[in-house]
Amino acid sequence: MDNQIHSVTKLMWRRFFLLFILCSSFFCKAQQSTSVSLSDSYFSATFSMATSAAGYFTLTNNGSERVVVTGISVSSTIAKGASLHETIMQDDMVSMRSLHTLSLDAGQTIRFQAGAKHIMLTGLKKPLTEQMTVEVTFLFADHPAVIQAFEVRPAGQSEAMSQHNHH
Repeated sequence: MDNQIHSVTKLMWRRFFLLFILCSSFFCKAQQSTSVSLSDSYFSATFSMATSAAGYFTLTNNGSERVVVTGISVSSTIAKGASLHETIMQDDMVSMRSLHTLSLDAGQTIRFQAGAKHIMLTGLKKPLTEQMTVEVTFLFADHPAVIQAFEVRPAGQSEAMSQHNHH
């Protein structure tokens, strides 16, 4: 009987230890998910027939390891597609290219703004109007997805307000 009690006690301790390890790893994963922060997120309002829209925000890696953004998405009721883009100057020509991934080193902040990196929504299903909110889902290589609400600001005012707030 003593042997059975000892075996049961040993089994209970093993289960407790396993549960502790699982909970600890979940807590660490939850901590990682908060290592990325987004701020000043907005889209510029569009006119009624617009088929695309640009979005801007600030992305900061508050963690101690590199973070890789692997993509973004929005509801299909808003647009057919969403991607990160970058405006580049090459041979005196301005063009845009898609950013398939984006790496942020520990402590790094990247400002997505007009004439530089930005979000591009394509195939708009409806115009983006002032006071509207658009949820953007950010996908990461080794972190859980982050959903950020982007407000829609009046066209033209948005860039001026943003630049004023960050100088």
